[in-house]
Amino acid sequence: MTTRTKYVTRKADPKNPGRFWNYFRAKGVYTRLPDDPASAEFAREYDDCLATLKGLPLPSLRTRHDRKPRELPEPRKQYPVGTIGWLIPHYITSATWEQYSEGTRMNYRRALGLCAHRSAMC
Repeated sequence: MTTRTKYVTRKADPKNPGRFWNYFRAKGVYTRLPDDPASAEFAREYDDCLATLKGLPLPSLRTRHDRKPRELPEPRKQYPVGTIGWLIPHYITSATWEQYSEGTRMNYRRALGLCAHRSAMC
């Protein structure tokens, strides 16, 4: 495995003398990298940062986490008129909603569902 050094900056750890942190620095932005430059994890993170810098798709596709979407209890079916819970279904069936792309609608639907859930708890 080759050592990647372009864009890598080492900074001293202020709390632990003699220890260093590795950062990928590009365009004034520092992104923390793993401590061991010879590790596979370091290479993957470096390649991700380099791809981001060049505007390419991420090699690792950011599959580092095992997070799952939240499981929310079923929200109320009927909301009082004038509340956010009442407004959301009307907005989702509007002509404005249909103008958004499918990805935007998916993300908005998730966020609006969280808003409706929170408004139901109050």
